[in-house]
Amino acid sequence: MSEIREALEKLGLALKPEDRELRLRLAQQLPVQPEELAKKKNDLEEKQATLGTKTGRREELEGKLDTYETTLERLKKRIEKASLARRLAEGFEQGVEGRRKDYLKRIEYKALEFYKTMTDQHVYSAISMDPEDYAVSVHPRGLTEQIPATRVGGGHQTILALAVRLALLETLGFRSLLILDEPTYGVDSENLPQLASQLGEASRQLSQMILVTHHDICQEEASNIIEVTVREDGISRAEVKL
Repeated sequence: MSEIREALEKLGLALKPEDRELRLRLAQQLPVQPEELAKKKNDLEEKQATLGTKTGRREELEGKLDTYETTLERLKKRIEKASLARRLAEGFEQGVEGRRKDYLKRIEYKALEFYKTMTDQHVYSAISMDPEDYAVSVHPRGLTEQIPATRVGGGHQTILALAVRLALLETLGFRSLLILDEPTYGVDSENLPQLASQLGEASRQLSQMILVTHHDICQEEASNIIEVTVREDGISRAEVKL
């Protein structure tokens, strides 16, 4: 009875729950019939159930959205770090490339200096190295274009090759070992004394130099001299000279 009274109060109906004609009076005051009201109640319950399902789905989607937003923020940070790493790598590569080209210029300059000390025939105004394959070229005086070092005379090829190697050793600071096999090949007698002098100077700046030659050069700079001779029967003989 108390529940009916509370319901009537909520509806704002001045009716008494103990009234025997309460059902009739309610039907007269309500805009719909009880059967229709029951149907609407069922519809309302169905809609409430649907609303509950959709509310649950919405909460689920909101949870996924939070997860996606967190993942997106994490990805943005990773992209920023990757971009920074890429810029650092590019900067490092540019620095290395710049340093390499700088070293090439130093080697070219020092090679020309060494070349000039080994001969009085200063027929080249520049020595250059290809930055891709390090092929050596020279610029003959009087010509507008450079030519490969392999196209010059044999004696000059020998002097240029030695000049480049000495320039490499000095520029890179490698002073441990230099091995030269017939560095005087093709060099004429006019240039031989200067070449020998340069070899002697190089030997004093290195920890060790191994020189193989048919000429008696740089013996005064040598710590050990091994002389190889071929006997008449074709057998080679190596002898240490004191």
